[in-house]
Amino acid sequence: VPFDSSSVCFSMTFDTASYTSSIQVGGGAPVEVEENSVPCVEIPFGKIDITIAVTSRTTGVSGSYIIASSRKVAPYLASLSLTPNGFTPSFDSSTNMYYATVGYQTDA
Repeated sequence: VPFDSSSVCFSMTFDTASYTSSIQVGGGAPVEVEENSVPCVEIPFGKIDITIAVTSRTTGVSGSYIIASSRKVAPYLASLSLTPNGFTPSFDSSTNMYYATVGYQTDA
């Protein structure tokens, strides 16, 4: 999953009269899938399993599908500063070149 996508959606078909279905992300609580819906779930950064379970309404027997998800961490800094004078332009995570003026005498 790309770092700039925070969720994924599933399109599933199953006999809703005979079965129920749920989606669980990691160790979170399962979310029941409503009939004729396209459920979307939030995906955290890093690796996590998404479990889709289908359960028989009459027997209680269930089966599951496990999807291994890996959402990349954004390759950007959250902040950047330079003391004491700062730099130009002001920090923006999509800017990767900055300029700074440094005096001759510095405190080390």
